[in-house]
Amino acid sequence: MTITALCDGHFPLSVHDVLRSGEVSLDTLMMEARLGNVVSSHVNAFLIDDGQHRMLIDAGAGDLQDATLGRMATQLMSAGHRPSDIDIVLVTHLHPDHIGGLTRNGEAVFPRAIVHVPREEAAFWLEASSYDHVDPSVRATFDCARQIVAPYVADGRYRLFDPETSWYGCLMAEPLPGHTSGHTGYRLRTGERDLVFCGDLFHVVPVQLSEPSVTVCYDNQPRQAKTTRETFLAEAFRRGDAVAAAHAPFPGLGHIHKEAQGYTWLPVA
Repeated sequence: MTITALCDGHFPLSVHDVLRSGEVSLDTLMMEARLGNVVSSHVNAFLIDDGQHRMLIDAGAGDLQDATLGRMATQLMSAGHRPSDIDIVLVTHLHPDHIGGLTRNGEAVFPRAIVHVPREEAAFWLEASSYDHVDPSVRATFDCARQIVAPYVADGRYRLFDPETSWYGCLMAEPLPGHTSGHTGYRLRTGERDLVFCGDLFHVVPVQLSEPSVTVCYDNQPRQAKTTRETFLAEAFRRGDAVAAAHAPFPGLGHIHKEAQGYTWLPVA
């Protein structure tokens, strides 16, 4: 089983514009983390290769966002794979920086892959009209998501799934709601410690681990996002899981360590 971290690029994130203070002021948390107001946020995706199947967790931003993003196909080639090698793409949620890399100029980037989307996530962004119920920063998701999945729908390579769906006997979907309604993580069972792909459970790691009550403006349901994060961190520490995070510093792989106040991120060497 080989796990390859793929960095789609990075973008500048303004902490005061994006984070929503929890029980401790942002200024205090940023000072303790030695962060300035603007941090570089990586966009990570992950390739799982079990020798027979190649499973991609998220696909990067493609050409939907900053010019410093959209490097997924190049990174994949550098890792020794072609887009045609990918069997399935599992989407954590439908924000543009996670699905933009599925298409280029309206065409599917992955010619064989079946794209799997959480059913509740699709219902929110693709079927319902909830435009006024989300932060303005993510309203473009409604149109972008429809355009991005369209080539896969047309080819019959688009699937919806429910919680606890599994693939190839080793990978299982786990609901992690709050950031979006259908935000989903994936648990890879290896026979030793599990590896959990947690999507956007945290955006500024040192701040949201030390104080899990801090949410982001992109969260559809901030209270649920806070609860989900607190539960996840406690469980990941208790189990000793490895964690793969979409916006942790590349390669986005680490372990959760409990501190007297909150948690810290221990990167995988």
